[in-house]
Amino acid sequence: FKMEMVRSFLPVGQGAFYTEQFADGTNVIYDCGSENGIRMIKEMIKSIFHEGDIIHAVFISHMHSDHMNGLEFLLKYCNVGTIYLPYLTPKEKQIATLVQEVSRNASHFITSFIIDPMDALEKHCRDHDKEMPRVKYILPREDKSYVTDLVERNNGQFIRSGARIPKPNTVGSCFCMFRLNPDGTFIPDSFQ
Repeated sequence: FKMEMVRSFLPVGQGAFYTEQFADGTNVIYDCGSENGIRMIKEMIKSIFHEGDIIHAVFISHMHSDHMNGLEFLLKYCNVGTIYLPYLTPKEKQIATLVQEVSRNASHFITSFIIDPMDALEKHCRDHDKEMPRVKYILPREDKSYVTDLVERNNGQFIRSGARIPKPNTVGSCFCMFRLNPDGTFIPDSFQ
């Protein structure tokens, strides 16, 4: 199995913003943030994508602003299909929110996204007349009782660490890593 792809590690300074653009037109983003400010991220997004381009998947590794403060602009500028992010317990959300609030790049959208991603996305997309992306939560590796319960009650919205995610070609205290397999599937790992 061979799939041509261009992987870009974008020079955003402190933070993370990586893209993969496949020959079949699939666009994937890993993180979308910088501690050096949102203006830099906006310029990077505009230099790589055209307004209205489809981003099939956005993978957020963890809920720190330097890894996701460009998400608000990305959602306004492009059409995002699915956002993958680590599942946070209520206590982890409190901690991530406090870290966000003391960040020099604090934003209301990111704080709202940490507290309730679905609600933040719904409001943002409604305000910008955009279709709301799907959200998939990556559960931690440990087989905790809430993990089993969430998977059983919400099949499809919660994904276990190590599960294969089909290549998306249709439209913290928790840390996720993703790797692309030769067969074209992504494998997430979530650590706590």
